[in-house]
Amino acid sequence: NVDLGALGLKEISSGSRLLSLFVDPLNSEITYLTGSVPFKAAQFPERHPVAQEFYVLGGVLAGNCGIMQAGAYCWRPPMVIHGPYGSPTGALILLRSIGGPLTTEIFPAVEHSYKPEHKPVLPPNLSEVGKIEIDLPKRY
Repeated sequence: NVDLGALGLKEISSGSRLLSLFVDPLNSEITYLTGSVPFKAAQFPERHPVAQEFYVLGGVLAGNCGIMQAGAYCWRPPMVIHGPYGSPTGALILLRSIGGPLTTEIFPAVEHSYKPEHKPVLPPNLSEVGKIEIDLPKRY
């Protein structure tokens, strides 16, 4: 288990947990699992000086660019402000930092929505794909 405060993520510690899977001894890049509980949204946008990539392994994650569900993938370049995030179902996410250790800069609180507008950020050659509407699977 990793100290969220040490990564600059104290603000999300009440609704998320982080399990370190690997820390590269040469450059301190980290690969970790994080889990969030249902209906415990963060209120703080954030950014990191390193790139991040993540896969949503289970559940649904609602963030500032839309809703992601199990199977979703995201690549986030360094210094991109993102969030806040929350999950109506709980979520399990595999993340990794690329380019050095993960540190976090937190911004003032903003309102979170569990039904955000779908507005993915995509490279120009994939912009049409981002316009395709996909229905979320029905929950029980």
